[in-house]
Parts: sequence; structure tokens; C-alpha cells
Amino acid sequence: VGRIGSTLFRLLDTAGVDGSKLLHLTGGGSDTKHPPMERAMIRQTQQAALDADLVLLMFDARLGITYDLEEVIRWLRKLDSRGISFEEDVDADEATASARHVLILANKLEGDRWTDEDDSPVMEHLREISRVGFGKPVPISAEHGEGI
Repeated sequence: VGRIGSTLFRLLDTAGVDGSKLLHLTGGGSDTKHPPMERAMIRQTQQAALDADLVLLMFDARLGITYDLEEVIRWLRKLDSRGISFEEDVDADEATASARHVLILANKLEGDRWTDEDDSPVMEHLREISRVGFGKPVPISAEHGEGI
């Protein structure tokens, strides 16, 4: 837990925890396939998202929407004010952002070379992520501190 001014925040890095594991663990029941540390990390991530007013979801804009990212987006859409709902499968085109705000951070966008060509893969990835229901992505470069 950190503090900036009067704002408390929790920073979680789930790199390496894929979306299919996240959804499997949220389905209830016991999970003995994954190591205890991994299960604890995923549950901590889930709880942080449940407690948050704002979720920052960072993705690699050079790769676009991967299967894992798609699963995490689907899971975030299922969050509502009462917690997690697993009853209905939310279709990507029908979903809207919940009361919880999700901000998409499009990482690995150093400089402005990526804006030069409108038909570049990066620009297509940005258009694609804009259609998932959480608004336009914020371009950043975490490594170079740009856009932060």
C-alpha cells in the first residue's frame, strides 16, 4: 500500500499470471493444480480489484489483445457493486464498463514513432482495445517514464 498526498493505493504486478488461471480460480471450489503462492497472488489481485475505485490495466500495445488480456478484460467486466458475478458470459461487444472505473494503459509506446502510420499494427491494437468498453487507452512508456 502506498500514498500520494491523501490518496492511498495498492500496486499489484500480475505479470506471468495469465487470464485463464484468473478465471479458473474465481469459479469457486478448490484449486490444487496451481502452487499455493500463485493462488495467493491471484486472490490478492482479485481482492484489490474488488476493493478499488480505479483499476489500471496495462497491456503491451505492440502485441495487442492476447488471450490472457481478453480473459482479464472479461473478468473485470463481471465485477459489479456486489462483487464478482459468474452467472453470465459477457460478450465483448455488449459489455460496458461497470461502476468501477477501468483505465487501459497502452505500454511500450516510446516517443511518437508509433503514431506515424495510421495502418500500423500498434494503431490497430489501440483501436481494438478502445472497443472493449473501457474507453480510449492512455499511451505510456513505463520504461522511459513517458505519458505517466
